[in-house]
Amino acid sequence: MLIEGYVPGGGFTVARLIRFKPDCKHVPVFLMCSQLTENDIEEGKKLGIVDSLTRPFTDTSTLEQRLQAGLEAQEEAAAESPADPKAPILSELEKIQGLSAMPTGYNEIDKLSKNPETTTEEYASVIELDPGITTQMLRLCNSSAFSFSRQITSAQDAVNLLGLQTVIDFVRTLSVVGAFKAKAQAFDAQEF
Repeated sequence: MLIEGYVPGGGFTVARLIRFKPDCKHVPVFLMCSQLTENDIEEGKKLGIVDSLTRPFTDTSTLEQRLQAGLEAQEEAAAESPADPKAPILSELEKIQGLSAMPTGYNEIDKLSKNPETTTEEYASVIELDPGITTQMLRLCNSSAFSFSRQITSAQDAVNLLGLQTVIDFVRTLSVVGAFKAKAQAFDAQEF
């Protein structure tokens, strides 16, 4: 593959993308340009570019020889190189059909947790919008694990009594378990 070094978007960017794709690692890539600096050539080598060719091509026989030598070098390198350790991971990632979206409550709590000026009232108002999280949080507060002296009946009281970090962790856990419930056979939500 011949790539112009200074195309819009960058020939180096194209070369980087080609090298990133496992199916294309065996494809020999040549960089051509009218003016290649030493930095360009070094960057090209780091990207796995076989050879850098300077335009205009006045001597076609030399050009053919360099292309042929580059092809042979690429074939030898492909035969000698060990299997890519990332290949199984990339293969698994390509099989993913879709990911569950996290609930709105999770996203809002996550946003609030990044702002140190956020008040407990703001957390409580977000939690109250999700009846499932509110119910679970009140159940937790009123369980024997905490043994508060009175019945906790509002999200505001729950947030104040549990503390912000516990509330954030609780909402995150409920959201993740809820989003992936019955989706992964290897994941036991009950055990988690």
